[in-house]
Amino acid sequence: MGLELKAVLADWPATAARHHTDRFPSHAEWRVVRRGESISIRIVTGGDDAEENKGTSATVRAAEVQPFYNTQKREVDFRSTSASGADVEIPSDLPLGVYTVRLQVAVAGGTAAESAPKSALESVSLEQLLFITANPWNKDDVVYLSVEDERREYVLASHGQVYAGSKTGMPWRFGVYREKSVVAVATLLAKCSEEERGSIVRLTRRMTSLLNSADNNGVLEGNWSGDYDGGTKPWKWQGSAAILDEYVSNGEQPVKFGQCWVFSGLYTTVMRILGIPCRSVTTFDSAHD
Repeated sequence: MGLELKAVLADWPATAARHHTDRFPSHAEWRVVRRGESISIRIVTGGDDAEENKGTSATVRAAEVQPFYNTQKREVDFRSTSASGADVEIPSDLPLGVYTVRLQVAVAGGTAAESAPKSALESVSLEQLLFITANPWNKDDVVYLSVEDERREYVLASHGQVYAGSKTGMPWRFGVYREKSVVAVATLLAKCSEEERGSIVRLTRRMTSLLNSADNNGVLEGNWSGDYDGGTKPWKWQGSAAILDEYVSNGEQPVKFGQCWVFSGLYTTVMRILGIPCRSVTTFDSAHD
């Protein structure tokens, strides 16, 4: 038995720290990353014995990402970091969404892998799906923020305040790093077209619709009637996570009930998970409901 490709693995701790996503769940099937950054890849080879593997070179010859939603593929940049590793670069203008990463790898003795013919390449996918989000740390991303304090508050913060009729805010748990929250946002992204996922302006507008049950049977049902039978009184919510949990657990049925500040807190959670800087703002007396 000759040399063979055993696995293609990502260095997730180093990648997550570089992407500022280390607080998101370390899920076996998917990871949250940011576009405009690279993923460190390690290539594992094997053979009959240790002696057979001396001088083995495993070289990435091509890399591409493919949306989980359709068959459109896009080649991405990469650079070899060693004889058995590479950094795969996620384009800073890639539409947000869930992707697979596929590599064309050559495995051979010595330096032969670098000149191996296409017929000798092995096509292999990274084990985990990538939930690719926007990157406020990257100057080439349209969501770029230059001030670190603003990035910490408007992107990374999972706790904050919402306002409901007085100057004293109420504590709100945005739940940015909860697994079901991430799954709910990925589910909402799947309802968006590639054009919407590729435009931050269009995506933010689309999400306002997807969070409101009055449009497209969205996440949360608004109720200002005073009758809250069959649901939760709006002022009983203390954070976004419980709303998104219920939405996912109940088969994507609208959650009852919300009012202005609840929608604001929920929307802030979704934007922060997507890497889009956002803060919660409530209006108390509106000409438009």
